[in-house]
Amino acid sequence: MLKDIVAKNALRARELNRPEPDKPLSRANICSQEEAAARAGISLKLIGKIERGVQNTTLQSIRKLKFGYNLQDYELFDENGGIEGAQPCYATFNLFVRYCVKRPDDTPDTEPSHLLDDLDNELLDHFTLERIEAIAARQRMKKEKLTKG
Repeated sequence: MLKDIVAKNALRARELNRPEPDKPLSRANICSQEEAAARAGISLKLIGKIERGVQNTTLQSIRKLKFGYNLQDYELFDENGGIEGAQPCYATFNLFVRYCVKRPDDTPDTEPSHLLDDLDNELLDHFTLERIEAIAARQRMKKEKLTKG
């Protein structure tokens, strides 16, 4: 699921970063994968896999993509990205962050928690999208058990 969210938001970001924003969206008027890869400092092959939702990439690569797509921190994790009129939702991402950092955080799920910035960069290479999703699911279950009783 998280791979699909990141894939959808990555492709949408490339479409929004087109060279001529006043002209209609077309193959000729879209930020290329090559351009995004060069700006992010990652391979073209990796960008393609991420946009197709087949790459279980690391959090470190996601951070680099921010530069390739001209995005805010962790914007690729917005679960409502591209849904017109919907507020941003970072619930899965925030559950993961709170688990890793082990500090209280009152960041609402409409924005990404910046506690993750406190983690060592070496650790970011060990967290893949599937692992982030699994940790968030466990945290969600624990939270539900506590509220039920």
